[in-house]
Amino acid sequence: MELPQKIRRTIIIISLLTLIGSITVMCGWLFDLPSLQKFFFAQIAMKFNTSLCFALFGAALLVLQSTNKIYNNTLFFVFAALGTILSIITLCQELFTFNSGIDTLFVGDKTLVSVFFPFPGRMAFNSSLNFSLLGIGLLLIKSPKRLFKISAQYIFHLVTMLAAIALIGYMYGVSLFHTLFYITAMPVHTAILFFIVSAAASLCNPSLGISQVFTGKLVGNQMARRLFFMIILVIAFMATLRNETRQMGLFSSKDIGVSLLAVCFLFMSLLLIWNTAVWLNKIDLRRQEAEDKVMMMNTRLEKLVEERSAELKEAELKFRTIADKSMVGVYIVQHDTFIYVNPRFAQVFGYEPSDLINGINLVEKLFPNNQELVRENLRKRLTGEVESIHYEVMGQKHDGTTNWVEIYGNAVNIGGEPAIIGSMIDVTERKKTEEELKSSERKYKLLFESNPMPLWMIDKENLRIIAANDAAASHYGYTKDELTGMDMKLFRPAEDTKQQIEDYQKEVDGDLGIVRHYKKDRSIIFVQVIAHDIVFEGRHVRLSMTTDVTEKMKAEESLQKSEANLQAILRTTDTAYALFDRQLNTLASNQKATRFIKERYGYEADHNNILADYLPIDRFPDPSGLANDVLKGKNINFEIDFTSENGSSTWYYVRLFPITNEHKAILGVLMALYDITERKNAEYDLKTAYSRIQSHINSIKDMAWKQSHLIRSPLANLKGLATLLQGDTADKEVLEHIQTELDRMDSIIIEMAEDVSEQYYDD
Repeated sequence: MELPQKIRRTIIIISLLTLIGSITVMCGWLFDLPSLQKFFFAQIAMKFNTSLCFALFGAALLVLQSTNKIYNNTLFFVFAALGTILSIITLCQELFTFNSGIDTLFVGDKTLVSVFFPFPGRMAFNSSLNFSLLGIGLLLIKSPKRLFKISAQYIFHLVTMLAAIALIGYMYGVSLFHTLFYITAMPVHTAILFFIVSAAASLCNPSLGISQVFTGKLVGNQMARRLFFMIILVIAFMATLRNETRQMGLFSSKDIGVSLLAVCFLFMSLLLIWNTAVWLNKIDLRRQEAEDKVMMMNTRLEKLVEERSAELKEAELKFRTIADKSMVGVYIVQHDTFIYVNPRFAQVFGYEPSDLINGINLVEKLFPNNQELVRENLRKRLTGEVESIHYEVMGQKHDGTTNWVEIYGNAVNIGGEPAIIGSMIDVTERKKTEEELKSSERKYKLLFESNPMPLWMIDKENLRIIAANDAAASHYGYTKDELTGMDMKLFRPAEDTKQQIEDYQKEVDGDLGIVRHYKKDRSIIFVQVIAHDIVFEGRHVRLSMTTDVTEKMKAEESLQKSEANLQAILRTTDTAYALFDRQLNTLASNQKATRFIKERYGYEADHNNILADYLPIDRFPDPSGLANDVLKGKNINFEIDFTSENGSSTWYYVRLFPITNEHKAILGVLMALYDITERKNAEYDLKTAYSRIQSHINSIKDMAWKQSHLIRSPLANLKGLATLLQGDTADKEVLEHIQTELDRMDSIIIEMAEDVSEQYYDD
C-alpha cells in the first residue's frame, strides 16, 4: 500500500535523525569523546552496540521508503536482520548469564567494572529487549499476511510504551521505570530514540493498531492527535514543575508536593478539556451550518425540479418541432427498438417514420450486415464505458440497396429506463469521395516515392517530417526511418529557425526562395524550396521539393566577385577599356573610355557605339579588318597620336585582343587604350637634351685644346731662356731647379692636350 506523502516524509526525517544521532555516538566511542557518547546532555553514555543497532534500524527504515525497488528489499532485510541478531545475542547473555564477547567486539569499553556496570560495553537489559522487539517487528512488517503485520504493529506499540515509561521515569525521577528491575538503566537519549524509531515504524502501516487513531482524517482522529500532543506537553510541564520545586525546596513535605502536583494536573486537564470542547463545538457549528445549507438547497432543488419539469415539457415540444424539421436524422432507441425517429432519419433508409417506430428492431432491420458493431457501441454507451458513441457503419435501405451513415449517440433516461438519443447523417457520397481520394493519394504517393528530386511532407503544426522520399534521404545522408518524425528545425541553422517558422505559418503555393540546410554530417548546403499546402490522408501538410543549388550559388558568388573586382579595376584604372561582341558592338566600357570619346570626338558614348568610334577614320579606314584579325586569335598592338585644335598631340598605345571562354571559343574583342603622351614627351625631351649636351661637350673640347696651346707658348719661351742661362755658372742649382719644374709643367700640359684629343676622337 502506498503511504501518504506526509507520512513518508515523517518516516524519512525520523530515520535520518536516528542515523545522525547514532553515528554521532559511534564517533564518540571511536575517537574517545565522552561528550559525544552521552550526546552532550545525558548522564549515562550510550553503548557502541546500542548506537550500532540504532544505525542499522534507522537505515532499514530509510531504505524501506526508497523508490528504487530493485535492491531496497534486500538491503532492508540485511539491516534489520543484523540489528536483530546483535540485540538478541545481547539479550541472551543477560537471560542465560554468559559472555559471548560481542559487547566489546567492535570498540573497547574503559568503564570500570562495578555493581552498576558488571559487563563493560554491554547495553542495558531493557535496551536489548526493545531492540529485539523492534527487530522482530521490522522483519514481520514485510510479510504479506495480515496477522504478521498486526503482530508487528503491536510490537512497535510495546516498544513505544516501554520507551515512554523510561522517559517518564527520567522526568519524574523514578528509576524503576527506566531500569525495569535491573541495575543498569537505559540512557535518556536511548529512550528518546526508541520512542521516535518505534513510532516511525508503526507509521509504515498507519491503518493498523493504535496508529490508525492518529493518522485518519475524521474528527476523532484529529481530536486524538490534538489531545495526545497536549497531554505530552502537560506531562513535560508537570515534570519540569516538580523538578524545579524540588530543587528550590519549596515544600518540606513530599505529600504536599504530590497533592499540589495533582491539583495542577487537574487544572491542566480542565484546560485541556475546555480547549477540546471549544474545538469540537466549532466543528459542530460548521456541521449545523452545512446541514442548514443542504436543507435550503433541497428546498431550492424541489422548486427547481418543478420549474424544470415544466421547462422539460416545453423543451420536449420544441425538440419534436426542431427534430421533425431537421435535415439531420434524429432518433431515440430503447431496448434495441425505436421510440422516436424524425422524417429525415426514415427518409435516408427509404421508410416512413411510423414504419420504424412500430416495434422494428433497428439492428436487424437497418444494419443486418453489421449487427455486432452496432450492438457493441450501444452497450458501451449504456454501461458508461464511453461518454458518447460516434461511428460509421454500412446500412441497408428499404429497397435492399446499401448506404453509409455516420451515427452519434448519448445516453439518457426515459421513464426510468436507459435509452440512446442521437443523430445520423448520410455520408454515402462522402465515402465515395474518400475512396476516390485514397486512390488519388496512392497514386500521389507512388509519384512521391519515385521522384528523383528530394520531396518532403511536413506537418504544419509541429514542423515534423511525415514522409520523405528516397532521393531526400540519399541526398541528406539519412535513412527514411531516421527522417520520419524528425523536426525540420534541425535542418536549419539556429539563426534561420525563426524565419522558417514564419514561412510555415503563412499559406504558400510556389517558390519559398533559397535557404540553408544541414546535411547529416552537419555540412551546410543551399537549397531552393518549392512548397505547396495540400491535404494528405486527411491531414493538412506541406509538400516541399528541395533543389540543391550550392554549386550554382558558389558559381554565382564567384562570378559576382569577379565582376565586382573587374568593375573596381575598370573604375580605378587610367586605361580606357571597351568590350565588343563579334559584331563589334559595344557591350561594356569604363568611364575612361567614355571620357576618351567625349574628348576626342565631342559626343557622349553609349552602348550603341562600335569599334570604329574609337579609331580615327583617316588612319583606320577599315577597322573591321583589324577586328577580323583579332577574332581569328591575333593580338594587335600599335601607337597612335591625336592632334587637338591647339596643335598639341596626345599619344595612345592601343591593344586589341580576343576574349575567349573556358572552351577557347572567341566571344568578342577587348580594346585597351593607354595614354602614353607623357612617355612620348619624355622621350622627345631626352633626345633634345642629349643633343644639347653633345654640343656643349664639343665646345668644351675646343676650348681645352686652345687653352693647352696658349699655355705652352709662354712655357716654351721660359724653357729657351733657361737654356741660355745655363752658360752662367753663378747660380747653377737654381737653374737646375727651374729647368726641372718647367719640364714637369710641360709634360702635364702635353698630357692634358692628349687626353682632350683622345676624348674628342672617341666621341
